[in-house]
Amino acid sequence: MKESGVSSKKHEVFNSFSREYHYCLSFSWKVRKGLSNNIPFVRIKRYCDWFFDNYLNRLINDEEEFLLPLLPEEGALVKKVRAEHRRFRRLFAEKKDLEKALNHIEEELDRSIRFKERTLFSAIEKVASVEKLNQILALRDEMIFIENSADEFWK
Repeated sequence: MKESGVSSKKHEVFNSFSREYHYCLSFSWKVRKGLSNNIPFVRIKRYCDWFFDNYLNRLINDEEEFLLPLLPEEGALVKKVRAEHRRFRRLFAEKKDLEKALNHIEEELDRSIRFKERTLFSAIEKVASVEKLNQILALRDEMIFIENSADEFWK
């Protein structure tokens, strides 16, 4: 057992976020596939807008509501995650330079998820009690992904 009372096995709250991160990794792969197949940027952007509105924005909000308060507000990890969130909101809102925005989205989202699963979760596990993690698990509804099959440009 760790000092905080969290065992070395990953808590279910992190597994829940990880399952949702899997949707994001799959999304990044679809964007990457669309870009490599020279799919018109507007088609990929339409899917990005749908994904952001239906999944990523809520995931970002959940991280800010449930995970970040477990760490010191002025700490480097919280600042890094908040900066990433601002960056994603700007990238997904981009309307002009779609090629650049799409390339940044697919690269940075992958990097962000890997950082959260490797670094952020570990930092939270060191300071959060099992009771607090269980409380988050009880309060937060995990998202279920339902694909938008209107334009499967990645196939």
